[in-house]
Amino acid sequence: MTMLGRSKSDRCQPTIPRDRFALGTIYVKQGSEGGVTFWKLGAEPMVYLVYLISNMAPQTININYTPEGRLSLIDDTTGLPLYHVKVTRQSPQMEMIRLSPAPSQEDSSFPIDEEAYLTSRVSTAQFKMSSLNVKLRIRDHRDIELKRKGILSTSYLFASPALTAAAIDTTTQTTLCWEADDTGNTLGDFRLVVDATGEVDRRALVRFRNRAFSNERVGKFELDSDLDQPLKDEAVISGLATLAMVQSMNLAGMVMFKGA
Repeated sequence: MTMLGRSKSDRCQPTIPRDRFALGTIYVKQGSEGGVTFWKLGAEPMVYLVYLISNMAPQTININYTPEGRLSLIDDTTGLPLYHVKVTRQSPQMEMIRLSPAPSQEDSSFPIDEEAYLTSRVSTAQFKMSSLNVKLRIRDHRDIELKRKGILSTSYLFASPALTAAAIDTTTQTTLCWEADDTGNTLGDFRLVVDATGEVDRRALVRFRNRAFSNERVGKFELDSDLDQPLKDEAVISGLATLAMVQSMNLAGMVMFKGA
């Protein structure tokens, strides 16, 4: 890993690539996968974002409808199915299981502890006709509220378990926001950002590209290559729930009317 600047004790302003983040205090912590860099986010000194330095291209995940009326999320490069999503009108209306990486790549004890395996991979979204909010379960984190930012807003917020756990100050929750993405020319695009005050701090972690007028594909997620697996799980289930609430008539119909 290449350091972007000297340590905080050197009292030196680090050099951070302009396309990455605004200049700020840099903290470095050694993790299981190498160096992890924490940037202070603008005017919110107690909120930090985990960022693994990489020049890899974003990961593209296609969101396809299946003949059975479910969703299959497939890696655009490898063609491998990554997630399977069951959508019905029974609560929880969305139930997502992560398929890849395979169990043998993660835990040689599988399937001895099948319950723990499923808990680590299953995420759900529960909708209520009388509410603008959605209740998420992301792996073993329950009752995560996906909240609409305002009555007339199409933006949705939630506290990220993955980023909160990785932050230097774990007593302060890190909030992520799905909001309309106007950087392209397609109506219905969204992006997932850290809910920070300054626009420069709202770096897109994930983008949703809409596939308009298609009965085969909802669209695609473009995930920053630096995201770890727990954050990917959060982005996918929260993104699908947001789309069902404010963007996709097909998904909304599946949530409200589809049988088991």
